[in-house]
Amino acid sequence: MKTALRPTFLMDVANVITLRGLDTECFFVCENRHVPENLHDCFMWRGNPTMCVVCRQLRMTPMVMNDLLPYKRKSKNYDRLLLDMSARGQKTPIQVIGGAYINNGGHRIAVAVDLGWDTILCTENGWDASDNSLTTSTR
Repeated sequence: MKTALRPTFLMDVANVITLRGLDTECFFVCENRHVPENLHDCFMWRGNPTMCVVCRQLRMTPMVMNDLLPYKRKSKNYDRLLLDMSARGQKTPIQVIGGAYINNGGHRIAVAVDLGWDTILCTENGWDASDNSLTTSTR
């Protein structure tokens, strides 16, 4: 049975930052949540354990959106987005897949955290099992 996806809804920011992102899917961090500066060169891929470059622990914990926030804040357009969302609110929802993953919206999540928002506007996406494509029409 196909169910229509929600076009927009509010989600608690505290819950959003604990979700995996599609850009974190294969990355792990150590128990101290250290995230190396050069994220894509330093992180391990699933099944290939390496030591944390900061504290030398094995990276065992899957990375979540909260781990990426310091790097989202370093984006060249972050300050402009922060000012815009502070003045006008959130105009573009973040994309949530099946209530379990973030597809797009890391910078907006960082802004919501920095502004102390309790909720963030989301839209729901899903996967089309027939060809593994992202769809916004069915779940």
